[in-house]
Amino acid sequence: MTLTTLPQTRNDIESPLLEILKDGMTYKREALIEKLAIHFNLTEAELNETTPSGSKRFVTGCAYALHELKLKGLIKSPLRGYWKIV
Repeated sequence: MTLTTLPQTRNDIESPLLEILKDGMTYKREALIEKLAIHFNLTEAELNETTPSGSKRFVTGCAYALHELKLKGLIKSPLRGYWKIV
């Protein structure tokens, strides 16, 4: 079953992620994922949807979005698992 409120690409996650980080604070990865889940109004079922390999689809998308933004030089990770806008 395809759940339509899930962001379809990691690019869909990048803009709201930057919006959250623009306050200049450092956020733990889990806190960012929670804020993004609220932004996208995701249900528990959507948050628990898995990929064929068994990883959680939304969490994986968020991780890829964080990685892409880091490669673009827009965010940094001052400590493992923590993120901040540059």
